[in-house]
Amino acid sequence: MQWFATKLIGSKVEALDGEIGEISDLYFDDERWVIRYLICRAGDWTSAKWVLISPLSITSVDEEQSMVSVNLTRQAVAQSPDASLKQPVSRRFEIEYSKYYEIPIYWAGSGLWGGAMNPAVFAKSVLPPEEEKKALQGNNDESHLRSVNEVAGYRVKAEDGSIGHIEDFLIDSETWAIHHVAVDTRKWLRGKIVTIAPARIDDIVWTESTVYIRMTKEAIQESPELN
Repeated sequence: MQWFATKLIGSKVEALDGEIGEISDLYFDDERWVIRYLICRAGDWTSAKWVLISPLSITSVDEEQSMVSVNLTRQAVAQSPDASLKQPVSRRFEIEYSKYYEIPIYWAGSGLWGGAMNPAVFAKSVLPPEEEKKALQGNNDESHLRSVNEVAGYRVKAEDGSIGHIEDFLIDSETWAIHHVAVDTRKWLRGKIVTIAPARIDDIVWTESTVYIRMTKEAIQESPELN
């Protein structure tokens, strides 16, 4: 089963003891191409703050009801590290987040989620102490997290020119990996919305708001159409 990333935005987040807030965005890892966090504004208008929700905490997603359930309490979320949107999420913040929720560090290991492919398995795993120590002592503070809201709409350039823009991201419901990126080519040569594997993406240039794909325009237009 797959979900559309943009359709999750606006969904309510339900804790064990009530509603937390609504999803305003999702952060994905542009190295592993997997959703790492949901961004939610928790609390009321007098004490609201931005918080991150990891897929490790998600117990179910109901697309019809636009609801995401988590195995956290409202108080635990309210007291979690404040994810200010004024600056990028750093590794330092993620380490603080992991310590607060007592969850493993996902970037230590060869799998999508540390040593595992599935966040449910990863949440129960124990990282070897030497591997965790190495991850915590890394000098690179960059987390490779990018906003779905930001990248959706980026121009797409093939090897032989512009071909469309990023329309959406298709997420695997078990691993939270981005299996395909939806590219809208309808303004180019009477095209269609097609799906491209992230492995074909050569680069994302943030200063140009452009995604470069290692395919010709013809090959992109001949890719599977989004159903």
